[in-house]
Amino acid sequence: MKWMPIVIFFLILNGCDFPADPNNTLLKIQKNHILLVGTCTDYKNNDNKIAAEIIEDIAKKLNAQIKLEFDTQENLYHKLERFELDIIFCSIQTSSPWHKQVAFTIPYKQSSHTDKQSSFVFALPPGENSWLKYVNDFIFEKNQTDN
Repeated sequence: MKWMPIVIFFLILNGCDFPADPNNTLLKIQKNHILLVGTCTDYKNNDNKIAAEIIEDIAKKLNAQIKLEFDTQENLYHKLERFELDIIFCSIQTSSPWHKQVAFTIPYKQSSHTDKQSSFVFALPPGENSWLKYVNDFIFEKNQTDN
């Protein structure tokens, strides 16, 4: 009888799909070949060069075209919450209070100004675990090859 809780645990776990995408963002991108990207600044300015390259590389790997949407950072976050965008970048730091409403990737860029270090991330729709894992894996691999 000691093994019964373990069996129940694995039966429950077996019924779950991990990682899950409630809105199927990753599958939608793969099917439609469109990556909906939100940004609040010039897409390819010097500050966004690394982010733009990562977005372009992800789109290329997914055989997707990038569809850009420019707006304020606040509006982009709301669109992300409503699953109207797949990913946003807008000099988003890990300390942003929006980390509670949307998903943040691992940092793609570190920056030091005076005595303060900042980590910059992409924001993704909430609960899109497969998509988050895909983007995080991509950033991780890129960081490994760049170092």
